[in-house]
Amino acid sequence: MWSLELKTNSIQKDVGSLIGVNWGAVVNRTYVFGIGVAANLSHNVTNYSYFHLVAQYIPEADKLLHYGGQIGFGFGTVKDYEHAKTNMLDNFLNTSGTAFYFVEPQLNAELNVTTIAKLVLGLSYSLAFGLNEQNHSIAKSRVTNQDLSGVNVTIGVKLGRY
Repeated sequence: MWSLELKTNSIQKDVGSLIGVNWGAVVNRTYVFGIGVAANLSHNVTNYSYFHLVAQYIPEADKLLHYGGQIGFGFGTVKDYEHAKTNMLDNFLNTSGTAFYFVEPQLNAELNVTTIAKLVLGLSYSLAFGLNEQNHSIAKSRVTNQDLSGVNVTIGVKLGRY
């Protein structure tokens, strides 16, 4: 199973967006165990990206509309932009800064579009921890663990057989 997702996020009360890609192995048409990566698209001062492990529970995945949950555990890096951001993809790969960790439980509603495609709408809370808030990579923004934590809304597409 592959998925592409767009997720809202909030850094220092500035709502932004992340783009992510996930891959997972489906077990018994109900569980998915996978990995994923995501990167910030739209924050004006700070950029971050992450890698995560994800476990999903999707009961009744063959119903037209069904619900499920997931939990992700991840590792990321955050860094202030070196230059002023001029467009959404400017400074996109400028993420190798100070490390942080997070845990993110999420509830999903999924709509089967075809036998191999699903639309997903999710609601999650990301709890960041372990960030060295005094690191020089974030000296300009002074981003904190609390700034990287918060409620997120996800929309996405899953492709694969269940």
